[in-house]
Amino acid sequence: MSPPSDDERRRWERRARERSRRGHPVGRELPGAAVPPVVARLGEVVRAGTHLDVLLEVSALLDEVERDGPELDSRWLVSALVEHENVVTTTALAILARLLGDEILQARVRRELRLREDPVPGWLTDLDRFVHLSGRTDRTMMMELSEPLALRPIAHLHARLDPTDGRVLDGRVVPSGPLSSWPDCGPLLRWAVRVAPTAAPT
Repeated sequence: MSPPSDDERRRWERRARERSRRGHPVGRELPGAAVPPVVARLGEVVRAGTHLDVLLEVSALLDEVERDGPELDSRWLVSALVEHENVVTTTALAILARLLGDEILQARVRRELRLREDPVPGWLTDLDRFVHLSGRTDRTMMMELSEPLALRPIAHLHARLDPTDGRVLDGRVVPSGPLSSWPDCGPLLRWAVRVAPTAAPT
């Protein structure tokens, strides 16, 4: 194995300083280390599921911890993923960087992603571009999730809105599945509503 380059050494030194300030162990997850259930659960979906499966799994996890608080909240979820560095948690953090509504937590996640060895999967580098508005009224919003250059959308999103402030009150994702109904899909729908174009294509 060739010795690390100067750039690689500087990157690891910067990473060590950053993790030391945050109180996290330096380096990647050790082989044989205990994997928390939340990471194991995500790993199964990342390895065997579709892109929609992964998005819905992260959405459901985020909804679960935000509703169960205060001991388990979105800060806990981010910390659990940060502590275990691998391809699975990098994928989940890249999704959380979009789904989280807390700007401070979003900044923490983005900083962590910049320090990671594993690159963000290509399909997640510009996730906002997946969202296309197909119809809207004061009380509803219909959107499609489509990957760039794909012939058909991977999902249709239906959100019911509060007519006074535009908050997402309810919704669902089609095709239907175990996590495609409310409230599991809530974080995914709220993100899509935030980033959807203001007008449907003509």
